[in-house]
Amino acid sequence: MKKTFGIKNDYIEYKNRYGAYAIIINQDKIGIIESDKGLFLVGGEKLLGESNEDCIKRECLEETGYHLEIINFICSADAYLNIDDLGYFHMNQSYYLAKLLEHVQESSEISHHFKWLPIRQAQMKVAMQDWAVKYFLAQMNQI
Repeated sequence: MKKTFGIKNDYIEYKNRYGAYAIIINQDKIGIIESDKGLFLVGGEKLLGESNEDCIKRECLEETGYHLEIINFICSADAYLNIDDLGYFHMNQSYYLAKLLEHVQESSEISHHFKWLPIRQAQMKVAMQDWAVKYFLAQMNQI
């Protein structure tokens, strides 16, 4: 399943940005990153040549200090948007079900705090991520 947010304007040149994110569920809770900007899924922008799975594993280690296991692909979404002072972007994000493994280090991202929230209380800052969580829950017949 793939969903598109926004409308592409053929007269605008967009910067492509690819990302991969983990939906980490533990019973009725979801593992998220909290920052001063809001709630986000664990994950981030892919480095050049990096696979989705390697991106999520790297970002999880940086943001949480945990290794994780990718279980399976859930869905993807893209968006066409204008970010103030940065320009126009075509964001393309892939979402995977994952589970945390062992904690091996402290988070290297001081402004990111990993926490467990009840799934129904977790509203992601990014509409694509919020949709991906709701899509996953609908597939699991949990909403």
